[in-house]
Amino acid sequence: ALDYEEDNAKALSGKLEAFRAEYPRTNKLCPLERVYDYADVLTPEEEEQLRKRISEIEPQIQADIVLVIVNEPMESSTITWEDAMMNCADYFYGFNNYGYDEESRSGVLLLDNWYENQEGSWLSTCGAVYEEFGMTEINWVLDEVYYGLDKGNYYAYSAYIEKVYEIMLN
Repeated sequence: ALDYEEDNAKALSGKLEAFRAEYPRTNKLCPLERVYDYADVLTPEEEEQLRKRISEIEPQIQADIVLVIVNEPMESSTITWEDAMMNCADYFYGFNNYGYDEESRSGVLLLDNWYENQEGSWLSTCGAVYEEFGMTEINWVLDEVYYGLDKGNYYAYSAYIEKVYEIMLN
């Protein structure tokens, strides 16, 4: 059984490389990093597993997948929590030049805040992901994260990645 699994993994790897060659990334300005755990809620091994999965998926959906985890106050007397989260997510995405392709900057960023009494997530989309995602799809992704937290932080963030992948493939 192990040889069969290894053969399948090699075949899949070859298909993935062919796909990457056919649909190459055109944006060379963004950093390679995709997982930013400023709140230290993941282990280094979990972060690496998320990075690996993201690197497998991005060429298939032709969109960047970014995860930013913070523990920061967002709401103030001058800005709502929602506006602050949106501004932070959009600024982070744009400042770092994320986007799979130069023209439409296709990608998605999950900003997850752990700050006491301001916990929550914001999903920012751009390019092809923006075109594919309406409020229903955004809520599906956020629900996966929320319900995944019952099983652990890594599970919640893996669920984010997998739900984006599922929606973009359909």
